[in-house]
Amino acid sequence: MNRRSELAEPEAASTGPGFPDVSGAIRVLRPGTLSYAGGLVLQEHLVDARRRGEACDTLLLLEHDPVVTLGRGADPANVLLDRDRLARRGIALFETGRGGDVTLHSPGQVVGYPIVALRGERRDTHRYLRDLEEVMILAACAFGVEARRVEGLTGIWAGREKLGAIGVRLSTGWITSHGFAFNVANDLSLFDVIVPCGIRGRGVTSLSRLLGHRVDPAEAMDRLEAAFREVFAWLDEAPPRDEAASCWRAEPDPSHGDVTAGVVSSEVHAGSEPNGTRHGADPACGPAWARVEDRAADGRRAPGAGLRAAEASRR
Repeated sequence: MNRRSELAEPEAASTGPGFPDVSGAIRVLRPGTLSYAGGLVLQEHLVDARRRGEACDTLLLLEHDPVVTLGRGADPANVLLDRDRLARRGIALFETGRGGDVTLHSPGQVVGYPIVALRGERRDTHRYLRDLEEVMILAACAFGVEARRVEGLTGIWAGREKLGAIGVRLSTGWITSHGFAFNVANDLSLFDVIVPCGIRGRGVTSLSRLLGHRVDPAEAMDRLEAAFREVFAWLDEAPPRDEAASCWRAEPDPSHGDVTAGVVSSEVHAGSEPNGTRHGADPACGPAWARVEDRAADGRRAPGAGLRAAEASRR
């Protein structure tokens, strides 16, 4: 999968009274293991709150129940089992609004969802992707693992095997969502149900496999949080007031990097209070998960025609 496909199209601009200055603290939340649906609801809430200036920049670090997700640019043929056979293996299937192709999440893999307002020179889609790669490279290095980028591909690699994947969405106000998936102690055999990221001829690996012993995902979260705070230290700096005031009407500029069309299709259901939640000093950084259950909605949207056709051909 090339770097072009890792980004989902920005939403249409909206109007509003302005964008209050909520900045100066990076909040990190660790809600534990969530269904993919619950993670989507939580992200949607945080994006809305950040756009309104009612929440500060946030990094979610969590794990997901087993799920295959298809980005907007995904080829359904890269999912090698139909929905029913995936379900028999305990794996859910979602189409989602991020960029990228097909990937898989499961317990033991640490997923990071930054919900941040990019500003100034950071309003550059390619730079944002490279920054997320840097976060994972630094975290791997903290364990003594050398990971690197590969020209023309997104994510981080150990040899020819992928250690960390990226698929993001940028919306009005340059608010980010979705993010990265860092293989720590997950069951790599589950990846045999897909062509990971649509890339043939390359495999996947994890910190545990590379080090020869199980790595605790909580320890990996600590290293990822430290790396994120280092790479995104600029988030702790208050923006100029005129930039904060105009933030609501800014949109990602295609000249900063290519984006692909994005349409969200997802399941949603009630969330729960996370364990080990951390909050910043700003009162606006209250528990964003508190209203997730109230926003739980009505089940699963039907997958797209392309996915249905691909499933039918595999039956």
